[in-house]
Amino acid sequence: MKQTKRIIMTLTLLIAAVFFMNSANLPAGNVQAASTSSMKKAYKKYLTKSVSGKKYYKVVNIGDRNKPVLLIGTYKGFGKGTYTGCNVYYYKSGKVRKVGSLSDGRDIALYTKKGQNYINSGLSDEALYLCVKDGKSYLCAYYNSHNWKIDPDDKYEKCVIKKGGKVIKNYGYMDSRQYNTAKNSYRYKSTVKFVKNTRANRKRI
Repeated sequence: MKQTKRIIMTLTLLIAAVFFMNSANLPAGNVQAASTSSMKKAYKKYLTKSVSGKKYYKVVNIGDRNKPVLLIGTYKGFGKGTYTGCNVYYYKSGKVRKVGSLSDGRDIALYTKKGQNYINSGLSDEALYLCVKDGKSYLCAYYNSHNWKIDPDDKYEKCVIKKGGKVIKNYGYMDSRQYNTAKNSYRYKSTVKFVKNTRANRKRI
């Protein structure tokens, strides 16, 4: 009986040890994702300590499950508080990090597709949509190559999806119909209005 009890106790301890080791190796994000409030506090702190008071910023919900993301303007737009370019920062694993950027010829605006929010910029024949997925920039880039199958000179750029700067899907060249179908699958919400990095504005985050 004593030997049986020892075996049972040993097995119990081994199972407990394996469970503890597996739990310890789980990524922090899987244990408890950062809350919206903690992310906003982190952005306030980052803006206060690491960003010039002359810069313009905006916090928009384009992150994982539409969590908040910090945008800092880089190229001024065509209206008050608008920008055509910005750097993108995300709070993950206790730190605010730059994860990407977006820049093109139109004022940055918010769009949505299948419940996920994106920021957008573009030109007459290109449309760029960016969000943050799994803590990385997720860029959908569409270009209108018009009638490239008939006239090869119409070839513009290949349409791709990039995650963390790496191409994960390549659609190739899109003609006008394909381009418009892709572009129209996103719905416009509003133009992003950046605000100056002042204490008063940070309080509103």
